[in-house]
Amino acid sequence: MRILIVDNSNTRTKFALADGDQLDPWRAIIATPEISPNSLEECLADISWDVSIISSVVPQKAAILASWLGDKPCHQLSHLSKLPIGINYPKPEQIGADRLANAVGAHTLYGSPCIVLDFGTAVTFDVIAPANECKEVQAPANDSASAQRAGGVQAPANDSASAQRAGGVQAPADDCKEVQASHPSYQGGVIAPGLASMTEGLANRTALLPHITLQEPECAIGKSTEQAMLAGAVYGYRGLVREILHNLNKEFANDPLVIATGGDAPLITRGLDEIAHLAPDLTLEGLKIIAHLNIS
Repeated sequence: MRILIVDNSNTRTKFALADGDQLDPWRAIIATPEISPNSLEECLADISWDVSIISSVVPQKAAILASWLGDKPCHQLSHLSKLPIGINYPKPEQIGADRLANAVGAHTLYGSPCIVLDFGTAVTFDVIAPANECKEVQAPANDSASAQRAGGVQAPANDSASAQRAGGVQAPADDCKEVQASHPSYQGGVIAPGLASMTEGLANRTALLPHITLQEPECAIGKSTEQAMLAGAVYGYRGLVREILHNLNKEFANDPLVIATGGDAPLITRGLDEIAHLAPDLTLEGLKIIAHLNIS
């Protein structure tokens, strides 16, 4: 089965192919604002596939992609998709599809407990672990669903299948909590502004600060405005990542493996010993795995 994989993010939409269990070297990219029937025809006219899978965080563009790809079997990833991990999250419909793909890829390729960092328009930190690997955190008083958690999250009344899922299969009601406590699940995470979002925002909201090209600073003491901004961006961002990882680690019973992906990952992880693996194709690998579970 030849799978067309579509990763529709805020900035860029990436296309890849998989033959069976292997990713093909072919890749293509369309700037997300430019996604249209015409741009898809131009990009994919000479490409053949049997089925497709879409991960999207841009609903308007997802509709265009699904319509254009709809002549062949096409699966759009959501919290209702069959997954090899559970979901331990009060409102699973709020989880970005790319975060689920990363979680599946990380768990399948590297095991769990683990934390996935995806450096994109935003940087996301996603935790994959059995509930019994995460230390209990007191729920806010107004969050009755999470306050009633015992090794898992109480399912919303209208979505028990997804909240009770362990590996994409609904658990029997009488042992749902036990399955969630021991089965690797998506547990939640952190969202922070992406590196480019921070630096572009600084340039756009000031009169004299320029746009900069992100690269490794030569020194911490900048001898120009550009050098000072670069040092602040790169060194400061590594500090942000370290601090978030430090606080996430406090909520684990055992040290998690940390995996990084995304466009800025090679630059930022260069100075972070906390990162165990750099996995540039993690999202695509996760989507490939999910496609096999959801498209026959």
